[in-house]
Amino acid sequence: MAAAEPGARDPDAPVGWVCLVCFAAASDVPADCARDGVPLAPLADGRTLAALRDRLDRRAVRRETVRFAAALALGATLAVTACATFGWSILPRASAGVYSSSCAWLALLLAVALAAASFALAPPLARAAALPALLRQLRLDVTRNARRPPP
Repeated sequence: MAAAEPGARDPDAPVGWVCLVCFAAASDVPADCARDGVPLAPLADGRTLAALRDRLDRRAVRRETVRFAAALALGATLAVTACATFGWSILPRASAGVYSSSCAWLALLLAVALAAASFALAPPLARAAALPALLRQLRLDVTRNARRPPP
């Protein structure tokens, strides 16, 4: 087995620095982000870990918001289709308010049922407590997009 050449990177070395601007660069040694040109932040710093957890939380909130919006849209579509099929009133009477329409109640019921079913079939991702799992969820567990400064 040949000896590694000087300056060669160990592919199994753990990531120790990440980019907090684009969250797309990670390195095992201090380096600069190839995308943004900013220095990578060390994982030993508590603020870096807090920023990574915040990024993961924002991603989860965005995913769940899309899930709820899809459930509401599908519930409303199914409710309008069912009301039109069975001849129920789709639009409420002006004097009785929006909740006098059976379609509004059916849309709400279907949206809640679809959201509950989606959570039962595909539960939200658990928040990673350990650093390796956190980096894996953010796809920062391997060195990439890092430009090492010249020695």
